[in-house]
Amino acid sequence: MDAVASHVRERDAQTAFCARSGALLAKVLYRTTRRGALMQSKARFLGHPIHPMLIVFPLGLLGASVLFDLLHLATGATEFALVAYWTLAAGLVGGALAAPFGTIDWLAIPAGTRAKRVGALHGIGNVVVLGLFALGWWVRAGAPQSPPAGSVALSLAGLAVSLGTAWLGGELAYRMGVGVAKDAGPDAPSSLAAQSTDAPSTLVRESRSYPDSRAYVESTSADVRRRAAIGPHPQVRFPNRGRDLSPRER
Repeated sequence: MDAVASHVRERDAQTAFCARSGALLAKVLYRTTRRGALMQSKARFLGHPIHPMLIVFPLGLLGASVLFDLLHLATGATEFALVAYWTLAAGLVGGALAAPFGTIDWLAIPAGTRAKRVGALHGIGNVVVLGLFALGWWVRAGAPQSPPAGSVALSLAGLAVSLGTAWLGGELAYRMGVGVAKDAGPDAPSSLAAQSTDAPSTLVRESRSYPDSRAYVESTSADVRRRAAIGPHPQVRFPNRGRDLSPRER
């Protein structure tokens, strides 16, 4: 019966190895999912973050106002100055609407992380951008058809700063995953799916019962020993089946 005992020991070793690997994977997935839940946007509409939806309006409108200012300077047409004035005003309103949702997402970022620091620079920089454009809009408010050079200079400065803050926003989203759903992937389900994206996977739910991977391994090993005490699985094929065992093997 040495062959049977050897086979059982080999099976126990393989099962214990699988248990250790599974516990380690569950622990990693649990920590990753937990971190992803903290980084996921807290202000969402139809499953998507609201801040990126709104930020395109101030970026586009404020940038367009600078373009119309340059066209006014190049052609002298007052129509371009008027369009720049009202486009600038609309961009300021859009920035004021987008800012609170960005603040909500920033508050959800774990403290002490690089994302927290970059997010703070991103937010402060955007406040500076809105301040520069707002000051330029106030300067030209008395004569929107003929904006002074100082107003245009303020808009150009605001546009330059906005390029830096836009890069920081991209760093947050595409480099550090801020605002990205924790189950994002090529085959991720629709954000409109009935199943909540906040629900952890089965493996993660099971791993929460064993915060320590060693406890999971010990529990699994006990189950392996219990099964080994019962005897070999009835479907196990033994290499010595079909021939007579020698006295030594018996």
